[in-house]
Amino acid sequence: MALSNLSIVIPVYNEQERISASLDTILEYLANSDFHCEILIGDDGSDDNTVDVVNKYVEKHSNIHLFQYSHRGKGAVIKDTIMMANDAYCFICDADLSMPITQLDRFLLDLDENDHILYGTRESVFSSRIGEPYFRYVLGRVFNFLTKLLLQINIKDTQCGFKMFNMSVCRDIFEQQTMNGFIFDVELFFLARKKQLNTKEIPIDWYYYGDSKVRPSIDSFKMFIDIIRIRLNSFFGRYK
Repeated sequence: MALSNLSIVIPVYNEQERISASLDTILEYLANSDFHCEILIGDDGSDDNTVDVVNKYVEKHSNIHLFQYSHRGKGAVIKDTIMMANDAYCFICDADLSMPITQLDRFLLDLDENDHILYGTRESVFSSRIGEPYFRYVLGRVFNFLTKLLLQINIKDTQCGFKMFNMSVCRDIFEQQTMNGFIFDVELFFLARKKQLNTKEIPIDWYYYGDSKVRPSIDSFKMFIDIIRIRLNSFFGRYK
């Protein structure tokens, strides 16, 4: 299925050191693509020079837009920013480009009109994980086991930061999203399962750069609590 328009949503928080290189790489990729793309950058209350750096790109490129928010978390920023998208398909992209942007081609080549969510996976036999510490990998597998056990989500890699959404059907699950932190992905997949949306995994090559915003010891506990919150939200009928 060929796309004519795509929105790329990039959440940022204190990314002054690498956002320029990432935007340059994305713009170079788009210059050789045959579809129109808008880039929506959501800033989660950065207290460094991220906003100033991004604004220089906004001034030069009419397809780059910046949205500024108070610091609430990655999930909140993505929810608010993706709702500003003008296109039928949106691609969420981590600012560090831990998946090379050229691999967006894999999503586009596999995209079918019946696909609602395409998600990058690091767990396929056709995927590669480069440089990831073993303890982080183990934590990820434990977390994935808990989401499957407690929420019945049969997704191998919920936390990969690269996903494509058909907004004609996915806008509703973003409207119902309540999780502001890193676990927002799990809530979206949970809502997608309840609504029987079609999901498809896309094997990717993923690079660990060592400066992740996720703090394993603290955020792992918070994410476990949030899994329970999602379960309770469902039990008490807070999702439509």
